[in-house]
Amino acid sequence: MRVATRPVQGVLARRLQLRFACQSQAAQAKSDAEAAHCKACGTCVNDWKLTCGSCNHIVAPPSSAGPFDVFGLPARFALDGPALQSAHKRMQMRAHPDRFAPGAGGSRLEQAEAEAASAALSSAFRVLESPWSRAHALLLQRGRDPLAENAGTARSGVDAALLMEVMEAREVIDSRPADPEQLKQIVDAATSRLSVAAEELGVAFATAEEAEAAGDDAAATAALERAEALVVEAQYRQRIKDQAEAAAEAAQDRR
Repeated sequence: MRVATRPVQGVLARRLQLRFACQSQAAQAKSDAEAAHCKACGTCVNDWKLTCGSCNHIVAPPSSAGPFDVFGLPARFALDGPALQSAHKRMQMRAHPDRFAPGAGGSRLEQAEAEAASAALSSAFRVLESPWSRAHALLLQRGRDPLAENAGTARSGVDAALLMEVMEAREVIDSRPADPEQLKQIVDAATSRLSVAAEELGVAFATAEEAEAAGDDAAATAALERAEALVVEAQYRQRIKDQAEAAAEAAQDRR
């Protein structure tokens, strides 16, 4: 006796179609939720360009937008600094809240959106203009946070010589009265090392990006771990530099 399989196959096919349709709808719903929405006409703005493509109303970027997304840049460490500054200035002029004030032909709704857009632009620019915060943002995108309190590998691998250098610098900074010449030496040494480390950071990310493109996971991991170590080192050195500069200013004020 033959068993009729076609009806069963038809049922399975319909179930699969429904499943795929539900998955597609869920993915679209997630995409819409993460996209910006025009407060004026309700249009879903997937490709954020500061203004709504339907009604030209100012639109703040979605909360899911990262610093690279805000400026429409690829998530890479190397970037054109002057071009970033120019884009930031141009976009801030377009989104300036005063342009959308009710007395200037705008509305409270538009002004609120402009304020949110301006704040997002400023925040993204601050992240991208510094090599250290830019590197941290890229590491976060890869699920790595060397500055987190529970970060293990990056912090546990801090060079012993660096820790000793930091301790010695702290002794000079905390001494009363602090020696201005020694404070200057600390600031100069930290500034010089941060400059060199920034170049090393660029090499580490270039190596990681090349390895990722080639599918070399081991090389990419090694390069990213090097980048993490440099970010942690920079945090130590920047803190000591700031503290030494503050101590030097305080010593100058006491004179």
